Amino acid sequence: MTAATVGAVLKNRVSAARAIAACEARGVKPNAAAIMQEFGRGDGLACEFAALLLLSEMAPLPLLGDEEGAWVVYKRLWTHGKPDRKRWSQSYQDALQTITNS
Repeated sequence: MTAATVGAVLKNRVSAARAIAACEARGVKPNAAAIMQEFGRGDGLACEFAALLLLSEMAPLPLLGDEEGAWVVYKRLWTHGKPDRKRWSQSYQDALQTITNS
């Protein structure tokens, strides 16, 4: 997640209050620089922000098993790195198996 995406989550009307509360619960200032630094310390806040990013999207998530729909959402929301459709297929299948076996 980029600092710009963190900033968008902090400003979005749907996610802002929850994002600020998540930061306060961890003693992190609710600004992009402090949050990015916290991401480097562990996955907790990063996971919350990832979920809030999905929440702020406001579009329905693809159904489980809709690999292509999930890929489209991934590319639209996670704007960093080098998306790789070939790696995505295996990662999606692994995640789907984890979800369905829980």
